[in-house]
Amino acid sequence: HNQIPIGNPIANTQLYIMDEYLQPLPVGIPGELYIGGSGVARGYLQQPELTAERFIPNPFSSIIEHLSLNIDFCASSARLYKTGDRARYLPDGTIEYLGRIDNQVKIRGYRIELGEIEAVLNQHPNVQTSVVIPHQENLIAYITLNSLDEDRSNKSGKTVTLTPSAQQLRQYIAQKLPSYMIPGNFVTLESFPLTTNGKIARQALPIPNLETREAEIVEPRTEKEHILAKIWQEVLNINQIGVEDNFFELGGDSILSIQIIARARQAGLTLTPKQLFQYQTIAELAAFAQESKPIAAKQGLVTGRVPLTPIQHWFFEQDLVNFSHYNQAVLLEVAPNLNSEWLQLALEHLVSHHDALRMKFEWDSSRWQQFNLEVVETPEFITVDFTSQRRKGVEIDHKSEAKDLDTVWHKFILDNANKLQADLDITQGKLVAGALFKQGEDQTDRLLLVIHHLVVDGVSWRILLEDLAITYQQLAENKSIQLPPKTTSYKHWGETLEQYAQKLDISSELDYWLGWETTASIPLDRSEQSDRNTVASSQQVSIFLDAANTNLLLTKISKTYNTNVEDILLVALLQSFYSWTNSKELLLDLENYGRGNIRTDIDLSRTLGWFTSIYPVKLKLSSLHNLGEVIKSVKEQLRSCKQQGFNYSILKYLNSEARQKLPQLPSSQIAFNYLGQLKNPATESIIKGLAAESVGNTRHPSGERRYLIEINSAIAENKLQINWVYSQNYHHRTTVEKLANNHLKYLKDLIQHCLSPQTSSYTPSDFYAAKVNQSQLDKLMGQINQKK
Repeated sequence: HNQIPIGNPIANTQLYIMDEYLQPLPVGIPGELYIGGSGVARGYLQQPELTAERFIPNPFSSIIEHLSLNIDFCASSARLYKTGDRARYLPDGTIEYLGRIDNQVKIRGYRIELGEIEAVLNQHPNVQTSVVIPHQENLIAYITLNSLDEDRSNKSGKTVTLTPSAQQLRQYIAQKLPSYMIPGNFVTLESFPLTTNGKIARQALPIPNLETREAEIVEPRTEKEHILAKIWQEVLNINQIGVEDNFFELGGDSILSIQIIARARQAGLTLTPKQLFQYQTIAELAAFAQESKPIAAKQGLVTGRVPLTPIQHWFFEQDLVNFSHYNQAVLLEVAPNLNSEWLQLALEHLVSHHDALRMKFEWDSSRWQQFNLEVVETPEFITVDFTSQRRKGVEIDHKSEAKDLDTVWHKFILDNANKLQADLDITQGKLVAGALFKQGEDQTDRLLLVIHHLVVDGVSWRILLEDLAITYQQLAENKSIQLPPKTTSYKHWGETLEQYAQKLDISSELDYWLGWETTASIPLDRSEQSDRNTVASSQQVSIFLDAANTNLLLTKISKTYNTNVEDILLVALLQSFYSWTNSKELLLDLENYGRGNIRTDIDLSRTLGWFTSIYPVKLKLSSLHNLGEVIKSVKEQLRSCKQQGFNYSILKYLNSEARQKLPQLPSSQIAFNYLGQLKNPATESIIKGLAAESVGNTRHPSGERRYLIEINSAIAENKLQINWVYSQNYHHRTTVEKLANNHLKYLKDLIQHCLSPQTSSYTPSDFYAAKVNQSQLDKLMGQINQKK
């Protein structure tokens, strides 16, 4: 027994030993020591944040005052000082000091005694002394080494320092401690930095470059692990990946998971999105990946009538001025001197290969119908040369040449883009158009692609651009065009959804969706009845999250509360709207990718079309100050949404019984969409990135907008970009700018909160089979942590 008894509290002083929830602990149970009484100071001079952390409200102050105990009750009695010392009560009533709380940390939800790890490391024959510290949700172990006889048999007296590898040290620790206590990094030092008192200066220990991947990663061991490792390397654009690396910590997201699943299918492994989210390392995932033959899909032209999908029904119920002018478009920076004929041939081949691009829509007296055409409609493709336009007479004053050239170039693209946008015609099957804008002088050119939204979505664009790059490269190399096999056709998917809609349990679904109350409308800056929410009146405010914080959002934040990027964006959005409306409730429409896993014989991983599911969500702000509580609450509200909203549109548009009841829901004025990461390494041979110039009017200017505010977000060029689209007929730009900037501020606050070493928590949806609520789970995790 080497611990130190520190006796009993002195007069006018109270000592409490409590757990992290400020609950007093019984005799013998270790906890943190808190001091109350007249000797407690008011705080730290000019350090309000540290004061708030260490000087907390005394939960027992009202009891002390009520009992009129024999103490000098003053303002200090209303506060407790959080000492940071670990202690426990002994049977005789004295208090035993057990060390500093600083050496007890929480990593990924586990409470860890750093001293336990150090004690095990010190037993290693090659280790002289060790120190373990927490850093960015990781553990770093520092060691000094013993010197051993090089040749004990011949008594030479020579010595050598044997340095164990990181993998050897991990294996040694794993024999005695659980996996969550194994450090992620090991640093060997000749000696430790010391304080003036001769103690190890932990703050002076050198932090290794954690951005550099450790050489001793765990290599693939089985055929499945080798296949998955190769796929992860290609999709995530990382040269070397170990089987213990976490998909989301490497920058993975829900859209990239679709690409992982698609390539695994091609390689003969069947995975589901749920499995990838549940088993986030290759080692775990490989154990559940099933070997299978690729799902058979028709490889020739698909023709005939195609049932409208739910999102297409949604489209045709909109009050649009021109159904043909509702497009998606991308303007790309491309390598200079691309061959325009090869680009046009590549685009024609893609229209032939992807059945959805050959749709034609007809109005049949009472409803819209769509058909897959057998004859390929050649897409319009133009090549325009800016240098030739300049030679035709654009006279520019020398002093303003750069500015005027930029203006003329932007207008040059805009005029041509607007013409292409307006020329599509769904009734004629004209759904695709493109243009190559040649800038000249060896500068990057621009490639514009315009496709009607009825047949394309965010995931489809990734497939399309990858196939465009592949096809162009094969044409450039004079090879026959060979694309990956087609997956389930959009026609077969539409037919499957119609069957699926009739089998849904309508009563349980409707109970969830119809259990909402009406919410207040968002404030308006202008409310003149004559104003319309038109496309022409729309304006956009764009904000950007810097690359460093974007990287943290992608790679570090998910593990703190087992959330995803969209969860954190929505938490910040809820806070931002509260700062504007003072309402703790927010009703908005969310979009997901709509490629639900409803049958094992369906594979949509390389299918083009509009699959988006739109569904309403009502979020409630549970706390104004406790960020952890807000994150957990929003996460649970989102997880409670059945099938992530997948069934909502199916019920509303494909099931006649449910359709009559669902329109009773309050209508949302806000839409939110997160598109994930737009970069695709497979396209880099010709595509250099998104261009800054305008793509033109993707919708008819006189058309009505569905929402007052639309928030669209994506990650491009290593930065998160959030676009806020609004109508100037209803809101001032300053209003939306303030709202957007608040969203960014709250987002940064959430990132910093999630990086705190002491921040980590589970929620009931992490253990959905256990059927526990948050309070029960918190209590259970507290008991588990106490035993560790």
